[in-house]
Amino acid sequence: MTRGEPEASLVHANGTDLALYDWGGDGPTVLLIHATGLCARVWDPLVAALPDGPRVLALDLRGHGQSPPPDPIPPRFDWSEFGRDIAGLLDVLGLEDVTVVGHSMGAHSAVIAALTVPERVSRLLLFDPALSAAPAPGTPPPLVAAEQPSARRRAEWASPAEIFERLCGQPPLST
Repeated sequence: MTRGEPEASLVHANGTDLALYDWGGDGPTVLLIHATGLCARVWDPLVAALPDGPRVLALDLRGHGQSPPPDPIPPRFDWSEFGRDIAGLLDVLGLEDVTVVGHSMGAHSAVIAALTVPERVSRLLLFDPALSAAPAPGTPPPLVAAEQPSARRRAEWASPAEIFERLCGQPPLST
């Protein structure tokens, strides 16, 4: 079975507008949450491979894809806020018994949502979750976005071949 294009909408939850994509389905709801810097439509190949049955939704977290960023944009996004956005979305839509699938930051945010509205989330499926223990008392706050190592990544390349040549010599692609 190949699902067609999803129905797109903006849902106001947790004080922000969130872009939501709905591929339909009559069964239990599966909500897909993307990683940092990606968007809901990154899940398209997975959704196309899913069988009939479950209702499949995917969300653009605030400041990603078609979901507008907060104004003003903070120096760093609080991933817990993404989790509260997910929880708010589940409340606004009145969804229960939801399986939330998250990748990296999306997995972290899915856990926050499940802790916030446990009556709405029945299962979590976490890929490469960015989870850690709570910091010890007195631990300095994390770096602001401009100081993160990822902020030094190049945003522009001459060609896909240049990207490949650069990355293939570094782990994990080097192995």
